[in-house]
Amino acid sequence: MEPGASLGDFWNEYAEPNLFFRGTKDGRFENISPSTGAFCSRVEVSRSLALGDLDRDGDVDCVVTNVDNMLRIFLNDAPQAGSHWLQVRARVHGRDAIGADIELVAENTPQAKSWRRPLIGTYSYASGNELATHFGLGTVDQVALARVRWPDGTREQFDVGSVDCVVTLQAGTGTMLTGKDHE
Repeated sequence: MEPGASLGDFWNEYAEPNLFFRGTKDGRFENISPSTGAFCSRVEVSRSLALGDLDRDGDVDCVVTNVDNMLRIFLNDAPQAGSHWLQVRARVHGRDAIGADIELVAENTPQAKSWRRPLIGTYSYASGNELATHFGLGTVDQVALARVRWPDGTREQFDVGSVDCVVTLQAGTGTMLTGKDHE
């Protein structure tokens, strides 16, 4: 660094706008950064992204930390008309079951529909997410069951029913699955 330069001057050289990509049905990603407003409009040195439902309205909000600058909170206020969701907390021995694989099944749709997500504590450098797995269900208004593969490899099935809420699945309280019940 030059004499008289500040640490902020040093980091400014590395500043870039954030990018936002949406997964497409064909397995690719589409850059939708221009449509995200403030999330991608600032030029900063962002280092971590944490996800969770901060305002308890059923959608995923974001917290971004920046080098030599303040963190930023982005509340997801997108319209939710007709969109349903379910957040699943998986617990084993009183702790979050990080590494569990959770599958939801809706059988009341024309074709049985399912969603699968892992319970992961973080997706980004130096951050930690809310430890509830979020499922966006679209127009599906009832989930029949949840299947969980626990971190120790055992598998269980739970009745769910309701949507637009948070459910907690506790290891050892569902119906044990064996063999090809859940692959």
